[in-house]
Amino acid sequence: MELSSFTATVNAVNNVELTWVSQSEHHMNGYRVYRNTSDQQDSSILITPILIPATNTSTAQTYSITDNSVEIGDTYYYWLEAVDYLSSGFHGPVSVTVEGSVPQVLPEITSLKNAYPNPFKLGSSTTIEVDVKAGETGTLSIYNLSGQLVRSFTVNEGAHSLGWNGRDSKGAVCGSGIYFYKLSTASCNQSRKMVIIK
Repeated sequence: MELSSFTATVNAVNNVELTWVSQSEHHMNGYRVYRNTSDQQDSSILITPILIPATNTSTAQTYSITDNSVEIGDTYYYWLEAVDYLSSGFHGPVSVTVEGSVPQVLPEITSLKNAYPNPFKLGSSTTIEVDVKAGETGTLSIYNLSGQLVRSFTVNEGAHSLGWNGRDSKGAVCGSGIYFYKLSTASCNQSRKMVIIK
């Protein structure tokens, strides 16, 4: 067996794509792939428990597998074992680092949660938690007891913790008393009460 390349690359979903090209194959059984987090082959683990069958042709053949048991931020080493009818030989290692971000898990429903602390003291702040499902945007509005808009926040899809420092949109300190906060999106109109104390 004549191997012309053995490569490891990270795909769009942070899995490792392993590809190798053989120029010719004769009396081949197939291939096995091993992985380790160090460059020590003797402690590597087999990630292809079923032998990948060879085509046994005299023309170039391309093989590819996906390793989806990897973690973001880790470096992996891979070895390719070519198995023929009488023996086997190893190629590698090739190494790759899985660099990427953990995909954001979006809320399934849009909802308004409790503010905490509630009540909160004049001159301090409170945190309002908001979940907005995929594809939605909306507004979190804060009103005083007279129904006047005090402050508003634009929210996009995702889980948010919005801090309110007890000031209006102009930066003026709001007085003690009862306030209402309301989440308005295409699928949700919820409001809750909070209190500022002296």
